[in-house]
Amino acid sequence: MPRPTLQSGPAAPEKLSAQADWYFSFWRAPELIGTVKVSYSNRMRVTLGRACPERGYIHLNARLRELDPALIDEVVCHEAAHILVYHRYGRSARPHGAEWAALLRQAGYRPRTRMPIAVPGVASIRRRYAHRCPVCRTVRFAKRPVTNWRCATCIDAGLSGQLIIEAL
Repeated sequence: MPRPTLQSGPAAPEKLSAQADWYFSFWRAPELIGTVKVSYSNRMRVTLGRACPERGYIHLNARLRELDPALIDEVVCHEAAHILVYHRYGRSARPHGAEWAALLRQAGYRPRTRMPIAVPGVASIRRRYAHRCPVCRTVRFAKRPVTNWRCATCIDAGLSGQLIIEAL
């Protein structure tokens, strides 16, 4: 079955739900076809899309309606992959882990969590703090210092996993 293409101009939520269904069919997950609803949200300010796998929803930033349909398709694919990974592996799989990345590659997209383009009206996240592991050099970023974060690799090795927080 050929991939449906979105026409230029705002895509209706029904067409976006059909787009998600196409990906579920492509990834051989017929149990998810017709169960996921895609809608636009005017409340989203930072992200382009958000998947709610437990409830069967994909919310897209309303500002996407003004952009290239190919970008909308990529965001729908990205979020649909989150839902499929959740239904196949539960919470044991990481949100942007290997299972998710394999689905994006299979659909012809490069797995990425950030868009290299500036989307008008979408605020960029300013990462103000780096949380560094002094042992294995792992780094996590956040807008604020998170003192309860620990390095999982070091904890698994029997160490404290304490991170050093640096303001950027």
